[in-house]
Order: sequence, then structure tokens, then C-alpha cells
Amino acid sequence: MLKLSDLEQDSTYQELGRNLLVQRDLLFRNALSEETLEDFRMMVSRVGGRAMPVYVLLTGGSARLPMVQAIASGTLNIGGAKFEFKQITDIPRWIVELPRALSDLTAREFPQCAVAIGGSAPELPKEQKNLLAPITAPAAGVRVLERYQVQGT
Repeated sequence: MLKLSDLEQDSTYQELGRNLLVQRDLLFRNALSEETLEDFRMMVSRVGGRAMPVYVLLTGGSARLPMVQAIASGTLNIGGAKFEFKQITDIPRWIVELPRALSDLTAREFPQCAVAIGGSAPELPKEQKNLLAPITAPAAGVRVLERYQVQGT
């Protein structure tokens, strides 16, 4: 019987894990334009050099494998724009709000079936027409907050 600990010692398995990280970094680099990277560099400098978080939800049966979980952690520096990959482990609020037995059952299977479960959610997230918009820095310029009248007692 093959054990995960034995598999993790195999050089081919370790090479596959390294290749997955290289592919993650390459895909992320290619998804961002130079203009977008410059915006992120400015944001990183404004927050004292802290990396910008990139949240990762691992789904499917392989999500529990250590080499797949490694994709959802670590950092990436692209010419001064720093990013930190963080795995999402929280269960969505709508699952927590289900009746207890159903909530427990759904929460237990969520990491393996997140895509299918998400598709059956009573309220789906708003669809994005531009996939870069949620992760890009806002356009430079002046921002004006609306004023709201506040009355004291």
C-alpha cells in the first residue's frame, strides 16, 4: 500500500510540486499588465512594503495533497510588486446559516465539492466581466467620498 509519506520522498513527486509552483507564478505574472504591476508597486510602497494578499480556494479531491496546498501559500515578487498567497479555509456564511445537520454535512464536504456546491448556492457572487478588475489597483486620481448628514443627540 502506497503511503503519502513515501510518495513525498519520491524525487519525481517533489519535482512535480516544484513545477506546480513555477506554473502558478508564471500564470500570475502573465495575468498582470505592466501598468497593473506599477499600480501594485505603488500600493505596496504605501502599505510599508507588505505583500498584497492573493486568496486561493483549493477545490477537488487533490486539494488535500501537500504539493497542491503549497500552491495556496508562499510569496511572489514581480519587480517590486509583492504578493502573498493565502489559502481560504473559512466556510461561506450561507453554509453556516443552514440547519445544523445540513450545515455540518455541507461544511465537511465543501473543500472537495466547492465548485458544485457554489453553483447551487441560493445567492451567487456577482459575475465579473473583467477578471483583472477585482485584483488591480484603483486608477490614480482624486477620490471624493460622499457626505452623509449625521445628527447627534
